Amino acid sequence: MQKERESLPDYMTSTVEMVDAAFPGGPTADDSWPLLVLLGEGLCHENLAHVVSHVFKKDFWLVANDLLGALGLEKDGIVRSPLYAGVQQRLVACGYAEWLEACD
Repeated sequence: MQKERESLPDYMTSTVEMVDAAFPGGPTADDSWPLLVLLGEGLCHENLAHVVSHVFKKDFWLVANDLLGALGLEKDGIVRSPLYAGVQQRLVACGYAEWLEACD
């Protein structure tokens, strides 16, 4: 995992470390769209796709396509879902608020 993380630019590693801390066993597929929405609050679309593709070990373009749905028409439904609240709680416990401030 360390070698894979080295392929990310330094400014993305804190985001991956926060997600790793929030999901020690790795996030599940059900967590992916809530993560896209939450991390999308602090990252541009390209960086968001890079981080999430790294975390889920998915092709960048598949994640880029997912984020169009997650941040577009589906966003309201995702934000209201219980999955979103659970992912948000995990991230908040691992420094999400501070991370968001640092992204500004």
